[in-house]
Order: sequence, then C-alpha cells, then structure tokens
Amino acid sequence: MKKSFVFVVVMMASTIIFAQRPGHAPHKHGDGNLEKMKSELSLDDKQYATIKDINQKYFTRSAELRKDSMQTREKKFVALKTLRQEKDKEIKAVLTPEQKAKWDNYKADQAAKHKEERSKAMEKRSQKMKTALSLSDDQFAKVQAENKAFGEKMQALRKSNETSANHDSSKFKALMAEHDTNLKAIMTPEQYQKWLTIKAEKQKKHEGIPGNHKK
Repeated sequence: MKKSFVFVVVMMASTIIFAQRPGHAPHKHGDGNLEKMKSELSLDDKQYATIKDINQKYFTRSAELRKDSMQTREKKFVALKTLRQEKDKEIKAVLTPEQKAKWDNYKADQAAKHKEERSKAMEKRSQKMKTALSLSDDQFAKVQAENKAFGEKMQALRKSNETSANHDSSKFKALMAEHDTNLKAIMTPEQYQKWLTIKAEKQKKHEGIPGNHKK
C-alpha cells in the first residue's frame, strides 16, 4: 500500500526507524504477478486475458481509493484489503481446481520465504539500533520485549478495527503513545532524544517520496 496507515503504525516501532528500503517499481496493473501465474499455472490465452482484465479493474479501483481525500487512512487500509480479497476471489474463479491448489501452494511458499527475510532484516535493524543509541544489553533486551508486545497489541487492534463499523483512530494513537512512553522509560534522556531525531529524519525522508505524502 503503500504509504498508508500501515507505515504510521510501523514507524512507531523503534527498530523500523533504521530500515533502509530501496525503491521498488511495481509492475503496472499487476502484470508481473500475472506473468508469474502464467508460467507457474500454464494459463491458457482466455484465462490470461480474463485475469489481466481483473487486474486492470482492481488497479483502477485501488488508485481511485488512494486518491479519495474523504477517506481516512484507517478506512482506506480496510477498503484496500477488501478489494484485494474481492480480486483474489474473481481470479480464483477463472482457475481450475488444480491451478487454484497449485497457486495457493506457491503463495504459501513465497509467504514463508518473505517471513524469513523479514525476520533477518528485523534482527539486522535491531543490531543497528543498539549501536546507534549505544544501548546496553539490558536495555536492548527490554526494547525488544517492548517492541514485541507493541506489535502484538497493534495487530490485535487492527483486526478488531477491521471488523468494526467504527474505525476509531484514537485507539491507535493511544497505543503508539503508550509505546513511546515505555521506550522513554527504558532509554536515558540522551538516547531517547537521539531516537526521536532519527525517527523524525526517517519520516521526513519517507514523506519526500512521491505518493507518500500525508493528507
């Protein structure tokens, strides 16, 4: 999504502020993923054309939603997830049972690989954070525990928010404020100020990326 409400959440986790993600040029209208489907599932010409039309339809709808200034970030996040689910359902209707099973297995394998990559990247960022802030081993352990607790609470709140008709952003802000307070209690005043400075610099760089401006 990017960047959407998810970035606001992730930015508050102290390890993420050290992430350096190179820019990625997404395949237009999801054609990159379509080519992968074609090779993995041996799509015939009719299936290929139908899925390409589905990709185009949802690409347009997603773009319109992202540009909708009347929607909050939280609502856009939920709406985009719904669009992805609808798109997936339409695409699966085009596939044979064998192709659906094969595609599900392929996606599961890719998700496992991405999870492992994220875990390695998080560990690398954690160590970078420890060095940048000169955290002691005890502080580092406490920060990691706090980040884990924060992530679990945020995930639970996001799931609750997705099923609720009232998307209350104040709950997210309160949780992020609590996380900030807990980190402040772990760090020295100097470490905390340095963390705030680095976080602000990262957010400023992010907002300077085209398409990532806040409303």
